Amino acid sequence: MYLNLAPGLVTVTDVLRVLVGAIPIEMAQVMVPESGAEPSIFGEFRAILPADLELQKLGRFEFL
Repeated sequence: MYLNLAPGLVTVTDVLRVLVGAIPIEMAQVMVPESGAEPSIFGEFRAILPADLELQKLGRFEFL
């Protein structure tokens, strides 16, 4: 998943790694698809975020 719409330049996980090293993160919210299936990137988020931090899953309209 690329933030700047140019594959290979800056990924969401690249940015998350920098943020984790720079600021205290107290919560993380993610948007789940309508199907309810968990995207594989959530596992990457969990690996980067502090171990005791749980992803708060929100639906599309709750996420706004």
